[in-house]
Amino acid sequence: MRIRSFKRALGSGGAPLAILLIFLALTALGGGSSRAGVPSLLFLRPAAIICVVGLLLFSPRFELSPLRPPLLLLGAFAGIIALQLIPLPPEIWQALPGHARFIQAAALEGVKQPWRPISLQPDLTESSLLALTTPLVILLGFAALPRSQRPALVTTLVIIIAVSAFWGILQITSAGSGARLYRLSNVGEPLGLFANRNHQAALLAAGFPILRLWLYLGPKIDAVEPSDRTIAYLRIFITIALSLILLPTIVLTGSRTGLLLGVMGLGGALLIAPTRLPIARGRNRWAVRAALLIVPMMLLVAMILFGRAVALDRLFASDLVGGEQRVIFAPITFAIALAFLPFGSGFGTFDSVFRIYEPDSVLKPSYFNHAHNDLVELLLTGGLPAVALLLGLALWMLARVRSVFRRPERSRKPERAAARAGMIVIAILFVASITDYPLRTPLLAGVFALMICWIAADHSDDRILKSAASREGRLYDHEPVD
Repeated sequence: MRIRSFKRALGSGGAPLAILLIFLALTALGGGSSRAGVPSLLFLRPAAIICVVGLLLFSPRFELSPLRPPLLLLGAFAGIIALQLIPLPPEIWQALPGHARFIQAAALEGVKQPWRPISLQPDLTESSLLALTTPLVILLGFAALPRSQRPALVTTLVIIIAVSAFWGILQITSAGSGARLYRLSNVGEPLGLFANRNHQAALLAAGFPILRLWLYLGPKIDAVEPSDRTIAYLRIFITIALSLILLPTIVLTGSRTGLLLGVMGLGGALLIAPTRLPIARGRNRWAVRAALLIVPMMLLVAMILFGRAVALDRLFASDLVGGEQRVIFAPITFAIALAFLPFGSGFGTFDSVFRIYEPDSVLKPSYFNHAHNDLVELLLTGGLPAVALLLGLALWMLARVRSVFRRPERSRKPERAAARAGMIVIAILFVASITDYPLRTPLLAGVFALMICWIAADHSDDRILKSAASREGRLYDHEPVD
């Protein structure tokens, strides 16, 4: 009987949701590091491939039309990486920009040049290609989900954010390094599910708009059913409690960029549904609005007074610019990127290439495994083709901004609210990428892909509404108030 029930659930469309939720859980467990050799990839990469196969086998249907732009961009990105792995004749390889010193080294050793690919480290480029299976699972899984099941993804993200926040608190309150998920990570910092405090701060900052969306999608406190009202109040309590935990945890990470991301997250959360607070109308409504701004400020002031504002201490440090590696190495990294234009050195090769070009004057015991500016590193490793794809993604999103944020006080569509949340989270991840490399972690890459899905899904609803309006001979901007 249980086997029949399980098969019936798979056949009715429950399989894509189950596959997607399992994959998100695995990604949260082992996708918090950007290193190509982290042990958790031994189960995460095969799991991604298995999930892709499972989605193709058990999904009743795929709604691929709204996701066509991001799928095409992902395919083109995979194509660029694959092209970097194709062996080229010695005459062509030696003519590529940035390869002169390798040719000279081979000549000194008397080594004959074989056929070589564009990538200077093909194994790391292959790893970069396999990393694209994470967004592929998210895109395919989202396309296979019925609309009624998509809110479950928001709940899953809320759970992941809460676990990362509480796990970070455990890490700074427990002795030793037993609570760390990754060997190469800092002791005594609330890293949560990550190996890098900046990545933890980015996820927690994204938690504010995601929590606001989760609250928006839930029952209202004026619902008819008592059970719905109970759930509504419970969601309000969880949202407020978790928000009050996220803010101080971001400050405790010591991430200076995280402070800016936290402000972006708090402000962006208000844009999702500016006039739809889940509280009863009345004279006290203004007090709740004021509390939303005053309480976070009071928390921040309290942390400063008690000396726990690590990020603020680092922000006002005397050697903020002079001792910052990413500032010192920025012109060097950009010069290396220009040397390898237009094709780049190969995805995943930054560490090795930077060590070759690193001047003796900046040598330190510590290492610089990424450019700490993903835009520059993308130019260095992927060249102009990769930058062109990034520009294409940016143009697609800019084309969606006007409709997504048009008259936010009137739009009541859940898809529109999700699209706004997606825009805000992507803005947070973009700013984080200017000083770090968050999207190189499978977890944040999956979050990014899910935000893209929310934006694309809202675009499909726009076409449906316009078509229906033209057939009925009338225009309307939004669905009835829920």
